[in-house]
Amino acid sequence: RIGDLNLLAASDCAAAWALLRRDRAAAERRFEAGRQALGSTPSPAEFAREDCIRAEAALLQAQGRVEQAIPLLEQSLRRDGGSTVNPKWRRDLLRTQLGEAYRATDRFADAVVLSEQTLQNLRAAGRAGTAAEGVALANHAVNLCRLGEFLACFEMQRQGAAVPDASLAESLERATLIGAPLGVTDDARALD
Repeated sequence: RIGDLNLLAASDCAAAWALLRRDRAAAERRFEAGRQALGSTPSPAEFAREDCIRAEAALLQAQGRVEQAIPLLEQSLRRDGGSTVNPKWRRDLLRTQLGEAYRATDRFADAVVLSEQTLQNLRAAGRAGTAAEGVALANHAVNLCRLGEFLACFEMQRQGAAVPDASLAESLERATLIGAPLGVTDDARALD
């Protein structure tokens, strides 16, 4: 039965994440149900705890409380850093969500570190040349541009355009929270 509570917690928290875009009240109810299930198990599984932390952080972000979401995600990423149970893709999900929060709070230097780690992990896992690499390159390029590292940004964009499985345009379309095409701000556009 303990395994059932972990699965119930993870599924409720994942459902909260999915519902968030269309019905925040329903998302909050599902998250609460997931948190209760997680609290009812004497030994919560890392995957269930992580899914609920990601859902809680997403709810906080939706409420405009991004600064409160960041420590949750940072703590979860630190705790999971040495995990032999959780697959690397789960850490990449945490890194991506934390990177989004960093960008939302103008912490681009921190976002660059995370996007670079994700890109390295994808390549180390043999996923170079895939659409996933194209998205990671686009995210990393945006972070570099926002940080003011334009040469490195353009190099990432060049590499993204060379990804055989996805064009740069497709990658940028899929990239998370870009905010402006190729990381160009309205202030920079005014200089044209």
